[in-house]
Amino acid sequence: MNLAATALTVLTAATALGAPPPPAVVRPHPSPSATSRLSLSAATAPPSAGPRVAAAPRVARQWTTTDAAPIGRPLAVDGVLVGYVMRARHVYARGIAPATGRMLWEQEVSPSLQPTGSEIAPHRVGNHAVLLQPEPAFSPDHARLTVLDPRTGRELHRTPAMLFSSPPESCFAGRSVCALATPETGDPVRGYRLNLDSGAFIPYAETAPQGARHLGPQGLIALGPTTAEQIALLRDGTLHWQRPLPAVFPRVPATTGTRWTLHTNTNDAATAHAANADADAGADADAYTGSGYARGTRSKTAVTLDLARDPVSAGLDATDGHLLWRQYGTVIDCGGRIALPGRGVRCRYRGTVTTTNASRTTTSAALKVNLEGFDPRTGKSRWSVPLGPATALAVGAGRLPVADENTIVAPAPTGPLLIDLRTGSTSKPAAGAVVWCPKAVRFPYRTATTMRTGGDVFTPCTPSGRPSVASPPPATARAIGTVVANFAVIPTPTGYQGTEVTP
Repeated sequence: MNLAATALTVLTAATALGAPPPPAVVRPHPSPSATSRLSLSAATAPPSAGPRVAAAPRVARQWTTTDAAPIGRPLAVDGVLVGYVMRARHVYARGIAPATGRMLWEQEVSPSLQPTGSEIAPHRVGNHAVLLQPEPAFSPDHARLTVLDPRTGRELHRTPAMLFSSPPESCFAGRSVCALATPETGDPVRGYRLNLDSGAFIPYAETAPQGARHLGPQGLIALGPTTAEQIALLRDGTLHWQRPLPAVFPRVPATTGTRWTLHTNTNDAATAHAANADADAGADADAYTGSGYARGTRSKTAVTLDLARDPVSAGLDATDGHLLWRQYGTVIDCGGRIALPGRGVRCRYRGTVTTTNASRTTTSAALKVNLEGFDPRTGKSRWSVPLGPATALAVGAGRLPVADENTIVAPAPTGPLLIDLRTGSTSKPAAGAVVWCPKAVRFPYRTATTMRTGGDVFTPCTPSGRPSVASPPPATARAIGTVVANFAVIPTPTGYQGTEVTP
């Protein structure tokens, strides 16, 4: 992400289709290559009269699909996977058998009127898959909220056609699905509740505050015109609290998702891995943390950010929204460059970055970057690793490579450095090491010029980020894959890859 460009994306969602989808192409890999082979167990030969012969070590089973491009990680729902794929500028949800990659069902989905920067991703409530499905007979953006059996794709509940401005999420103790919506353009936005017991679709007692916009999970919203923007929590039909934006991010202009963002933190790394955790029905947030940017110094030809004072991070108490802490010169998750979210990690910057208005090129001066672990409740640093003039963390737009469930690869003056995000401990990659390089997905939706945002897809690479023809060890699939039934399923640019992992 380009700091001077000040774009930051929120990371912190059953009728048959008119034409049947093409069959999924699944290629099993019974014997991985030597570079990716993992011995899960050593079988013992049965007793015999002759000499005992050691059996060959059992290797990890693998499979791949190649029929459609994933737009992010699949979600585990009731023992199967629900993933979103792109095909012919449309997005489809599909059920996937984790041990074989077989497609169980497929349905088209719609972003409806969610902000273009919001991630289009699968959602669940309890053991149900929850989708927004298009209703083109009403308008290109109308959709119905549908609750499906994730194993069969069978429709359990559906709502009338609406314009949804937020993704569906769990509410009322997991007994309902809630979303912000309006029947028609120009009508007031309201919070709606789909009761999973009765199927009733009920508006909240009061309309959502004027200009309500979705910010993140568990009811986090932005309110009001951009000239007087507020941060608020609307959950289970009640507006619990709201805070003026300047009280959280002084000097930061309004415009949600462009100049500032907030994320959910639980202080629990086990629940932070969105691919393997139920983000909708998981633990309540302990704190909301986020970052924003001041406007910097502007001239007719360029914009310059002073990295010690223009970026700012803050933490809000999830219960009442009061300010817990604020620190200038820091950006949580390094502006989206950390592909293991929710780990309480930030970049601390010094120096400047300048973006020219004409060419949109960005340069840095006197740059110094520290990667830090921090406590979301207090903002205090837990550990710090100096990375020197790491331009990839201030000017570059890519995400850092991932080595395992807790370790990323960061650029350092002496070369790539493995950093454990739990402790800040560092080490050098082994010779010939292969890791996973993430890439954020942006894709054309319906037209060539309408771009939407997905999650991450992954490819094998060297610790320095160069593509690799070898594969990372199968055990590393846990770091980036969704684990179900002892298979870790990874989204790649061309399909899904399933790898058997140890229980």
